Amino acid sequence: MKPHKNIFPIFLQILFSKPILGVLIDSDYFVSEDTVAENLIKRKNNCTRQPAVIDQLLSGTGYNKLKLPNEDGITVQVEFWIHAITSINEITNDFEMDMYINEMWLDPELKFDHLNPCKQNVSVSYEVLEKLWTPNSCFINSKFAEIHDSPFRNVFLMIYPNGTVWVNYRVRVKGPCDLSFELFPLDIQECHLIYESFNYNNLEVKMRWNEKTQNPVYTTAKIRLPDFELIKIETTRVVAPYAAGMWDELHAKFVFERRFIWYFMQAFLPTYPAIFISWISFSLGTQAMPARTMLGVNALLALIFQFGNIMKNLPRVSYVKAIDVWMLVSMTFIFCSLLELAIVGYKTKNEEKKEKKRKNRKLGKNLELNLEDSPIGFGQKFEKRIMLLPENRRYGNFEKLNLRTIFENVWNWSPEKIDRISTILFPACFAIFNERYKTSDLIAALGIHSFSNYSISEECHEELSFLGYGMIDVARHVRHHTTMAPSTMSEQERREYLIPMMDAAGKIGSGIARGHLLSTGAFTECKAIDLFSTSLNRTIRGDYYRILFDIKMRGNSFNGSCQLPQIGVDICLPYSCRDEDLTEYFRSVIGVSKELSPVCSVRNVNGRVPKTSFGTFVVLALISAIIFTCILSGTVDYYQQKRGGAKNEQFWWKIFMAFSFYRNIQEIFNMENCNKEGQVTSLNCIRTISTVWVIMGHCAAIFILVCTNPMDLLDFTKTYMGTILVNAYFAVDTFFFISAFLLSFLWFKTLQKKRKMVLSPGGWTMFYVHRIARLSPVYYITILFFTFIYIRMMRDMPLFMSPAVADDTCRQNYWLNLLYIDNLVDPGKICYVISWYLATDLQLYIMSPLILLSFAIGGTFIGLLTSMIAFLLSTGFNAYQMFFWHFPPTDFGLGPKDPRYDPDARRYDVWNYYNPLIRCQIYIMGMVLGYFMRKVPKLNINPWVDRIMWILSLSSMIFVVLIIQDYSSGHLWSPIQTALYR
Repeated sequence: MKPHKNIFPIFLQILFSKPILGVLIDSDYFVSEDTVAENLIKRKNNCTRQPAVIDQLLSGTGYNKLKLPNEDGITVQVEFWIHAITSINEITNDFEMDMYINEMWLDPELKFDHLNPCKQNVSVSYEVLEKLWTPNSCFINSKFAEIHDSPFRNVFLMIYPNGTVWVNYRVRVKGPCDLSFELFPLDIQECHLIYESFNYNNLEVKMRWNEKTQNPVYTTAKIRLPDFELIKIETTRVVAPYAAGMWDELHAKFVFERRFIWYFMQAFLPTYPAIFISWISFSLGTQAMPARTMLGVNALLALIFQFGNIMKNLPRVSYVKAIDVWMLVSMTFIFCSLLELAIVGYKTKNEEKKEKKRKNRKLGKNLELNLEDSPIGFGQKFEKRIMLLPENRRYGNFEKLNLRTIFENVWNWSPEKIDRISTILFPACFAIFNERYKTSDLIAALGIHSFSNYSISEECHEELSFLGYGMIDVARHVRHHTTMAPSTMSEQERREYLIPMMDAAGKIGSGIARGHLLSTGAFTECKAIDLFSTSLNRTIRGDYYRILFDIKMRGNSFNGSCQLPQIGVDICLPYSCRDEDLTEYFRSVIGVSKELSPVCSVRNVNGRVPKTSFGTFVVLALISAIIFTCILSGTVDYYQQKRGGAKNEQFWWKIFMAFSFYRNIQEIFNMENCNKEGQVTSLNCIRTISTVWVIMGHCAAIFILVCTNPMDLLDFTKTYMGTILVNAYFAVDTFFFISAFLLSFLWFKTLQKKRKMVLSPGGWTMFYVHRIARLSPVYYITILFFTFIYIRMMRDMPLFMSPAVADDTCRQNYWLNLLYIDNLVDPGKICYVISWYLATDLQLYIMSPLILLSFAIGGTFIGLLTSMIAFLLSTGFNAYQMFFWHFPPTDFGLGPKDPRYDPDARRYDVWNYYNPLIRCQIYIMGMVLGYFMRKVPKLNINPWVDRIMWILSLSSMIFVVLIIQDYSSGHLWSPIQTALYR
């Protein structure tokens, strides 16, 4: 009922708007302004009302509805308003729609401007139409047509003073379609309606489309069906011969394009993982036959089940469709991989049998050596070799290799060679099949449909549709040498916009089985796209995006989904789109629902770069002031030293000179204080090794996220050499050890000289103030620079689109770093992750007086007892975590995890890796060593004892480093193994 009510305001606008009326009515029927003015003057006098006008026209003039209004023929202007297309039936080959049919013709017998009517345009009931002459038009090819009668016949009739008749019917019609499913689901279907006068030939009635309207057949709203989208309407006029003469036929062709996203997600996309999984078996080797069999059979069963599941949704036709070809060829690829597996298994068993026979014959051959080395044996051996040759080659008649010989040569390939060739041959053949099948048509059209259902801006919608239709148009033009999709792109737009967009997108490369999960694109080419589009009448630009999928293609709402690593595909899309909108869109179109979609996110290259804030300018001003002060003080210091003037000892001058670049650089490179007595120079070696070790570990952790062959790096971590990378997480312990050692060593040194001052309240106050004042200025500047400036400088950096790059947590939590509690409060959103070390180190420093005072006041025994108790408590807490919280032995993320370990309840890094109660073990060891090295400055060790201790130390070091290889290679450790390692 709503369409019926809503159409009358449109009629009223048409009735009282001369410009619109001039479009609907032919120029011959249009009422001029002079006529309207004259009639308005007459209306002031006695006018004829509408019922009297109708009676006068139909009764008073002897009107005959069976007579043609004009003996020379009547021209009927026709226009269709498509209100809704309700269905397209693929079984009965027809479509059904609701529409408004507008007909206009001039009937001189109905002219009433001479009657001085009160109304210029007379709108009457549909019952009057039965008394008028009509062209008796109909849909000659329809299966069914009727006029709506809700609650009465929906016929609108209007008569104009000059005799123009306008009739509007609200009709439901079912028409035929020419459905062809060879290209299903990438098919374009056509449906036709033919409208003509049933009783009058073209000498009597001339049927014409309304030439005053640009589109005589148009939709009142966008037509969207579950499976189709109306993309084009074409109108033509055809003169058709009949036995009674020539008839004018008005043809309306409706072109529908299938909305194939459901088929793409349910039929095409799932076949890729199944086929790729079947190829993984090629790299497993000949010894893993059960695993290879399981992979191939499961992939084939999954594809068969998938095909059977979608069969019920396919059109029931007797010929082969494009989707059938895809599914059958995909099954063939998986079946061929199983066939390759059978051949490899057969040849592997034959080689094992031959190897056994070769060993059994070895002794027998040794007995024949003497005979073969004799002249008689040599002749017999030569004769045997000759007789083994084919007959045509025994006496020099060599021919070219035939097919049988080639087959025998191929059959003699080793299983390993067959696997190597299959690794190249299968993907190559599948790529050729994809190229011939033109899967790119499917992918290119994904960005066209259903944009209006999502929160995408109108500008983004238009540019995505513009881009998508252009891609389909180019692909089909190349294949069919004709344009088969609506496209308004000019040649310049194709050359400078479409082609760079397609070329800049990431392409699936080699090494998928080795973890090549990121298909990067051409960033610079994409960002360089900047063109004024004459089609859209605005400037269009390209921007760089990355679609991230769950690696197991699970729904993004599942527990454990969308964690690292993820599959990434870089694409070039319009600059007007936002990554939040695109994430919602791709989740809706890729998957059954948004919650079950494997799309984790769509990221713009600059989408997560924070905007400049007030804090940015404050920090920038602060850093600029510091740099200016450093340059100024350095310049003053340089000229003062050159002149050799007297030193200024005032306090403010010393503070000013502390910023001097010149003086600080001199002191950094001053080597005079090196190797002084009392220094522990071996710490420099430990510090260097640890620094290199930690940096190498961090580089490997980042590299594995962006490299094209992460599986090779993962395999390296499973080796004994790879344990160097695995142990990099604990290499930071050496810094805790050095920090504790120097603290204890220097504190006890000062204690020996100034015991009373050190143990006084003022001494303890300076103990903490000196530490915080020495670290905080540089640390605070680093945190502020990272939070307010550095993160905002990371523009146009595709690396930071990686899922490993966390969101901007510093904006909310940077104050935790300034208080040195970021490892304890909300550590899951820690700002500047590596800053956890300084927080933990300061917290251990704060607790260090417990050990220092036990040695200083209680002596060696009490100090060792206190240290041992603290060490055992920390060890017990560590073991408790391993036994009851089932923590892994290390922060190495690629090792096996205990299924009982729940990172959502307790995270390993928070409760163990960052925790000062766990890290205090190595800190206690450093303080104890510092105490004894200060208590016993020199110790004479027997050379042999020294050598033995070096051997034991190196052996224990190698053992501790290499023992983790069992865990990194994939073996899950028990809680007791983990606790002992920790």
